[in-house]
Amino acid sequence: RAGALGLDVGGSSSVIAVARRGGVDVLVNEATERSTPSLVGFDGRRRRLGLSASATRSRSPEDVIAPKRLVGPKSAESLQPRPAVSLKTSGDGSVSAEVEYCGQRRTFTAVQLFAMLLRHLAATAERDHGSALREAVIAVPHRYSAEQRQAVLDAAR
Repeated sequence: RAGALGLDVGGSSSVIAVARRGGVDVLVNEATERSTPSLVGFDGRRRRLGLSASATRSRSPEDVIAPKRLVGPKSAESLQPRPAVSLKTSGDGSVSAEVEYCGQRRTFTAVQLFAMLLRHLAATAERDHGSALREAVIAVPHRYSAEQRQAVLDAAR
């Protein structure tokens, strides 16, 4: 069952598609919606992705991160402050987030957070497709810098 994964990861939502049978099928998520929130959330014990993170955001918005907004060089100070998520800028200009996860404080880089989201989206496509998808196309904004594009590639590996 050959097929290729297509992801359009937006700042607020993502669209998942699979190229197969000579065409492209836009997939629906577990709520039968064609777009999935581009969010990663932490509730202290569990990691929440997509729709689950969106539900968490309605209860505690400070525990939810949009990883696409963190990719690439920027300062943590330029990003919206979040009480439960401590954002830090490393020496190379990348941003990481410190969160409460599994009962302890953990630090995740923007690339790691983005990878969590990509894996979640890919898993949705693979469930629909019925097998692993080995090829993928990930759309990024045209304004992305070379560093941001590289961060997306790193997250996809």
